[in-house]
Amino acid sequence: MKKGKESGKIQDHNMANEIDNEAQLETNEKVNGQLATNEEKFEPPSGEEDEKKLAAVMEMKRRKEKALVELRCRIEDAILGNFLLEKPKHDAISPRESAEAIEQLKEITLWGVPVMPSKRHVGTDVVLLKFLKAKDYKVHEAFEMLRKTLKWRQEFKADEILQENFGPDFEKVAYLNSKDREGHPLYYNIYGALRNTQIHDKILGSEEDCEKFLRWRVQYMEKGIKELKFEPGGADSIVQIIDLKNSPGPATKELRSLTRKARILLQDHYPELIHRSIIINVPLWYYVSHVLSSRLKTQRRNSKIVFARPGRVSETLLK
Repeated sequence: MKKGKESGKIQDHNMANEIDNEAQLETNEKVNGQLATNEEKFEPPSGEEDEKKLAAVMEMKRRKEKALVELRCRIEDAILGNFLLEKPKHDAISPRESAEAIEQLKEITLWGVPVMPSKRHVGTDVVLLKFLKAKDYKVHEAFEMLRKTLKWRQEFKADEILQENFGPDFEKVAYLNSKDREGHPLYYNIYGALRNTQIHDKILGSEEDCEKFLRWRVQYMEKGIKELKFEPGGADSIVQIIDLKNSPGPATKELRSLTRKARILLQDHYPELIHRSIIINVPLWYYVSHVLSSRLKTQRRNSKIVFARPGRVSETLLK
């Protein structure tokens, strides 16, 4: 028992450090965002400004810690009350069935990490913080997002998707290769391959093929997750590199529709797992389209997207 308590203390200490780092990073993002929009007004920070920044970091830390504790409690209650996935129909199940269902909920994992906080797995808080961050640390919204994700994974059979074989044509469109300096797996999308009519028709030729494309996209996300380390200080997100060289262009409605569906699916069920999206060989039409749509996106989402026109690809990737 003593060993378990010591393990718990170490986990809480590590997570406190993780929250410190997250709070510092988010505060820096906000400050840097303000400086980026007011470069001509920039002045070296004064002592008073340093104090304000420190106060902002401490406030963010307190907010995160409070939200994390509340989410832990809500998940624990939902598991022990047998309503993590949905509210049970008490009249329809016996006490024995309810007890069995609770035992099953206790063993639920997400991305290989136990969801039940009292198991004190080192990765649980790391995963929960992703849902909180995606919902700006609003506990109820983060809990609902987690619940919907767990239900979606059951319905989509996401835990079994790594066993599926989608054929060699998909391998020409994307692949996982190596890691960046910080240990993030690198996931490459090569949309230029879809200019080939045969490959395009095999991947996007029918409605059934389009559904297959979405499952394949989820499979690659799951492959990348296998390379992640859900622990304080670990590389717990993926760098996505999208190569638009010779891509079909804006006229390909199927591709635009599918990439949009895939993007929404990842946002809904894989929060904060994309560390950064680097889009290379960007044609003018794509850049203009992004500028127009980016007005509707949050600053944090836009800050995770990096563009490189054809002449600056090597420079961007080597940063």
